[in-house]
Amino acid sequence: MTLYRWRKQIEQCGSRNEKLLQIRMRVRQEFDDMKERRMIVRDRDIRRMAIRINAEVGLEGFVASDSCVYRWKKLFKIVCRRITKFVSRNYAYELDDISQTAAEFVARAKLITLAADPLYVFNMDQSGFNYEMHGGRTLHYRGALIVEAAFQSINSTTHSYTIQPIVSMSGDWKVPVWFMVMQESTESADLSWPRKWKVLPGSAVTSTLQRRLPGKVTKEILREVFEKVFREHVDEDIVLLVVSFSSYKDPQFLQNMQHKVELLTIPPKTTGLIQPLDICGFRPWKSYFRMCSERVLIVKIDFGFFDRETV
Repeated sequence: MTLYRWRKQIEQCGSRNEKLLQIRMRVRQEFDDMKERRMIVRDRDIRRMAIRINAEVGLEGFVASDSCVYRWKKLFKIVCRRITKFVSRNYAYELDDISQTAAEFVARAKLITLAADPLYVFNMDQSGFNYEMHGGRTLHYRGALIVEAAFQSINSTTHSYTIQPIVSMSGDWKVPVWFMVMQESTESADLSWPRKWKVLPGSAVTSTLQRRLPGKVTKEILREVFEKVFREHVDEDIVLLVVSFSSYKDPQFLQNMQHKVELLTIPPKTTGLIQPLDICGFRPWKSYFRMCSERVLIVKIDFGFFDRETV
């Protein structure tokens, strides 16, 4: 009986288990290739791949049933996950170019910044913050079809303000760090809120609160930044690391500077990989802000993140 089974396996080019393993591994290879290309893959796609591969392998009675797909996913620890970001289909091909561009810029920036005084090497960028921020996940009972979450104000989750900090490479507080907050507003909104300058107690951080339309950095604001911050507080040549924002391409805001300003413009699509403020500033700040927003609701503190004085 054993000899008969061996002879039959040789005639069929392998045992059933060997052919099944071959199908599983080849489906895994095609699945990995689709994931590298950021393709959306579902159970029906796994079933189609298995049936097509089996046409070459020749496993009799193989139909790629639901249980077969389930065992395949369990074997390779593959589950259904929520899509967190959509990208173009060329993204996978562009990723290598983006990484190379980022590495080349970092190498060039190092040569320039190492030759300069770290106290006068700055990074400036803007980022939007909703008045109230929360994460997209929460603990809940398994099988729940509807998962609701409370906010202080639904309106505060859709309205935002923009901050634009300036930090030095040295982290030294001898040079004031400028921190601007710009709030969204409409023509019908209350525009009586005056612009004001203030120094935060116990620190060298200068802050300005502005109510502007539409709440984003403009060329006029940039000129004010260089007038109020760099021209008044910086008495040396500076190196400024900025993103590829259209306002920075206009050299007019540098005309009244008494000292040389060397702009290092971060290449497009590389900001999230190499910009200091994006990696070490905005991400931790937003994560901490989400934690505070959720904690205030849990302990029932009477504190509104959307209040004007809070911002």
